[in-house]
Amino acid sequence: MAANNRAKVKVAGTYHYVGIKQVSSDTVKIEVSSTPQEATLKIGDTRRFDVNNDSYYDISVKLVSIANNKANIIMKSIHEVVTAETEVEESGKETSAAGETEETEETTSKTWIWIVVAIIVVLIIIGGGIAIKKKR
Repeated sequence: MAANNRAKVKVAGTYHYVGIKQVSSDTVKIEVSSTPQEATLKIGDTRRFDVNNDSYYDISVKLVSIANNKANIIMKSIHEVVTAETEVEESGKETSAAGETEETEETTSKTWIWIVVAIIVVLIIIGGGIAIKKKR
């Protein structure tokens, strides 16, 4: 994923987003939202996030590699209890609250692609119906 892109993740029936805010040569700043949380990951780092405040980590994000200003990340849905030890471990990894997340260009672009595809399919169906009527 490149900077300003995000993926939708479903946790306990609610959608959340994992987005890339910045990509450098060896780090990536990510944002996990509905309850916005930011973290900076180095290659090989894994972060866990509790997105619904139920004292369980819900999402795990690992930065595998960075190439051509794109981050190769692995996102997993998890259900791990937040303990005092894990809280200390995660808090030592540069996390902060953030403001609202905006729609990314990729999400908007994908929406338009589906709209265009749907319009084309409808036009093909209408064109096929007209062609069949003309043959009769």
